[in-house]
Amino acid sequence: MIISIQGATNRGWLKYVIYGTDKKPRDTSKVKILKGDLLQGDRIENLTKYKENSYLILLSFKNRVDEKIVRAVLDEFEENFMMGFDKDEYHIDAVWHRDTDDDHVHIRIPKINLRTQTQLQLYFDKKDRSRINAIRDYLDVKYQLESPLDNKIFFKEDNKTYKSNFNIEKFITKNILELHQSELLDSFDDMKAFIEEQGVKIIKIGYDKPNDFHYLTIENETKKMRIKGDIYDEKFWRDSREIREKQINNNQRDRPMGGDDKRELSELKEQLDTYNVTRKQEIYRQYKPSRARATKRFNKREQESISKYKNTRETRTSLFSLKPHTLSHINNYYTFHPFPIGKEGLDCTQRVPSPTKRKSLRSDTQRKFINKQGWKISLLVPKKVKTSVLKTDRFICYPLDLI
Repeated sequence: MIISIQGATNRGWLKYVIYGTDKKPRDTSKVKILKGDLLQGDRIENLTKYKENSYLILLSFKNRVDEKIVRAVLDEFEENFMMGFDKDEYHIDAVWHRDTDDDHVHIRIPKINLRTQTQLQLYFDKKDRSRINAIRDYLDVKYQLESPLDNKIFFKEDNKTYKSNFNIEKFITKNILELHQSELLDSFDDMKAFIEEQGVKIIKIGYDKPNDFHYLTIENETKKMRIKGDIYDEKFWRDSREIREKQINNNQRDRPMGGDDKRELSELKEQLDTYNVTRKQEIYRQYKPSRARATKRFNKREQESISKYKNTRETRTSLFSLKPHTLSHINNYYTFHPFPIGKEGLDCTQRVPSPTKRKSLRSDTQRKFINKQGWKISLLVPKKVKTSVLKTDRFICYPLDLI
């Protein structure tokens, strides 16, 4: 697997990963969203005012990979890459493409911390490249993925160097390979001794991580130079002669697929855990002040909301504290119409076709209801009853004790 990371101002990312470009449209049946809400990611991305508003990450696999493995690799990559951050501090989108010969996953992380509203600082190549390589190597071995280190060219002639340096490097490499073939060189110390016999001094044994090659820095009376190749790696000489000759003849590295090598997997896990502990401590120190301010703002808003809700509850009348008034409490000054008669008490007046009969039927129902409540109905008002009686559309109602 290959992991590439870059900061970018890419506000058309959603359209590209789903639909492709106008010149090269994408087959959407071979596109699958694995994580996130892409529209929400666009909104968050547009909140930032940074020149580079997001991190764009590409996980490239060799050939076809099962979906379960892709999802597992994505989850573990997120866990290790975002070490030190909580889930509510970032937004992540991931889209799986199967429209090329090799499966790959596009990942976008907007460059803003959602909790602190500050810049999300995830990757600086010079500082974090070794940590990313550790994540890559661990995932390659655990899920038996083909690594960029697998089957890599063992040694390569660099025509960009000066001719004199090129000739020196070619001479030394050629003689080392011939002596190894003749079984005159069988260890790393033998190889160093031969180089020093040529009148040069080895001043450094190193590994270039970004360009992924091993080298020796040698020095003679006039200048320094590097000679490059995996034969200058001490690990190469610890392998058996059979494996060394196989790499030389095929001009390819013979790095074992570590899925079956538990010792290598445990070593890689231990190395990755070391990077993660360091990373977690760095993130804690870096974001401690802004996280504290964010927590303070959140607590303040929460207290204001609780206080506002409490005041509202205290000032308003509870719905269930209101008690319905019975007819015995109704004052004679109230208009007693319309009557609170349930629909079932109207004897299904809707079935009566004639409006006149329907109105008469309703009047009878109202009369029955008033009698049940202890009222009397009359078309005439007694003299001793004042005008403070209840009136309906057709009747005049007054209490029985006034008659």
